Amino acid sequence: MTDNLYSNEIEKEIEKLLVSPKPAGEFVARLANQLHLQAVRQEKRVIRPLFFRPAFIAPAVAAVLLIASILYYSPEAVYAAVCKLFGYMPGVGLIDENAPVRILKQPVSITRDGVTISVNSAILTADETQIDFDISGVPASAYADEEHASGCPLPEEFMLLPDGTRQDAFAPIPAEIEHATFLLPCIFNTLPDTLPTDWEIPLEFIPLPPQATIFPVVEQPSETAVNPQSTDGQSADESFTLAVDQFIAAGTGYILMGSFHAASPEDGWMQITGAIQVEDVSGQAVDYSVPEDIQVVGDAIKQSPWVLQIDIAQVAFPVTIRIPGNAYTLVDPSLTASLEFDAGDDPQFGQEWTLNQDIVLGKYHILLETIRASENGYTFKFKYHNDANGNITMPRVGIEGFQLVGGGGGGGPDGGETSLDFKQIPTGKLKLVFSDIYVVTDNLSWEVQWQPD
Repeated sequence: MTDNLYSNEIEKEIEKLLVSPKPAGEFVARLANQLHLQAVRQEKRVIRPLFFRPAFIAPAVAAVLLIASILYYSPEAVYAAVCKLFGYMPGVGLIDENAPVRILKQPVSITRDGVTISVNSAILTADETQIDFDISGVPASAYADEEHASGCPLPEEFMLLPDGTRQDAFAPIPAEIEHATFLLPCIFNTLPDTLPTDWEIPLEFIPLPPQATIFPVVEQPSETAVNPQSTDGQSADESFTLAVDQFIAAGTGYILMGSFHAASPEDGWMQITGAIQVEDVSGQAVDYSVPEDIQVVGDAIKQSPWVLQIDIAQVAFPVTIRIPGNAYTLVDPSLTASLEFDAGDDPQFGQEWTLNQDIVLGKYHILLETIRASENGYTFKFKYHNDANGNITMPRVGIEGFQLVGGGGGGGPDGGETSLDFKQIPTGKLKLVFSDIYVVTDNLSWEVQWQPD
């Protein structure tokens, strides 16, 4: 039996994506650009606020400069010390006040054939360049779909320097260089010959103005999170904690930067089912906004980051910040079940076998209704006995002796499907292996209270 048929993390992300509404094409492109920004920065990474997404992924950020310190001090102490180095400049974002900083002189947009790429901001330090850009005006017909599956892959962004040097867009730019050209070869997931390519956007950089208003970023002492509850009062897994990590007193409001911590991510995960909610002391909803110029950092201590801004005039403190969601907890990982299945020597695409076989994992019973052949694998259709089991997920499925190369799945409260893909479709007598089911506790909320000192 192969235990690495596919990881729990892949299963989690598939579950999350499948319960989300289908995103618009432009959102996919923008999201891909943001994810690409995160991927190429390697050790110093920033991500955009995630809490509006149906599910979020906790990024890992390791600063090499801090590793030696962590050997002698706690991670919490190191993290608190680093936060004190930063301030917030409206319109620019978080900056290191003790290092030279340059910014984009003004936003720049280029429009070609109705498509616009806008570079909204840039922050240049001795260590890296941060570029924030958006794409708009792309027609839905330009994006790849099931019929036209070959679109532009995630493009590499470059910066062209005046001397002709072409470098990664996020690499540091020498201090003496005031002009550069941002290069984007193509727009992610768009079909060939549908949109302009080889975008060139001229940028001008200036030093951070000495009179610039910079607000301090204050490390927030640990707040006590409210024990998560379901709508029927059932307690949820306390290994997940909502926290406020830093705050900024900026003008007439406060900017709160927080995170969602998962103590045991290998044993389960939490899925967001709605937007963050903020209430004042009387229980009245508080309007908030998301500051677009702040990019929050995630690491092993501060996971799944979020940021929001509230107006003092509208708030009676303390406020309660709440995230609604579901909790998924792994049932005993040692539970397995197996089933012999004869696919024949030449299974045909779309061929279906009716099994109606009861799969037993401990006290849980799941009905395997059918197996259907695909091009390079099989799709398994399950039905739950939730009246006896409670709310559970589909089991992990594998075929003994065959290495999985892909898969997917999804479903509802009554059942669903899991598909497996291989380099070549397994044939003959096969041993199916079932394991790793999760109990779902839904209609939960995680809360934390906050007020200024």
